[in-house]
Formats: sequence, C-alpha cells, structure tokens
Amino acid sequence: MWQTNLITLYCAVCDNSSIIEAQMQRQSNNFRPQFTDEECITVYLWGISQRRYEQKTIYEYTKNHLLDWFPKLPSYQAF
Repeated sequence: MWQTNLITLYCAVCDNSSIIEAQMQRQSNNFRPQFTDEECITVYLWGISQRRYEQKTIYEYTKNHLLDWFPKLPSYQAF
C-alpha cells in the first residue's frame, strides 16, 4: 500500500513540476542531475508524511528504508 502512495506522490510532483519550478529555485545547477529535483521534492514530502520534519532525519529515513526506490540518492552533504 505505501508503495502505491509513494508512486502516486512522485507522479503528482512530476505532473506539477512546471508549476513547482515557477515558484522555487532549482535545487541543482546541473542540467541533468542523477538525483532530480522531482525526486528531491518527493523524498522531502514523503518524509514529512512519515512525521520526520528535519532534513537530516528525512535523509536518514530515505537512506535506510527507500534506497531501492531512490538509488541515486546523494550523500547528505550533497543533499
């Protein structure tokens, strides 16, 4: 069940990426980053939905539980 919710969230972020990009600064200056802005936003929103509110806590949760879903997750310093 949670997998479907994660996929749905990612698709919603992707579907609205043009709106999101118009309202925020790019998270990377790389033209083709391995870990996309959409993935970054999805990870952040998923972490919030899991009651993790600090970036480092969200990163650790993602690294420990969702690395198969986000294999290009950068190191925390790069995140």
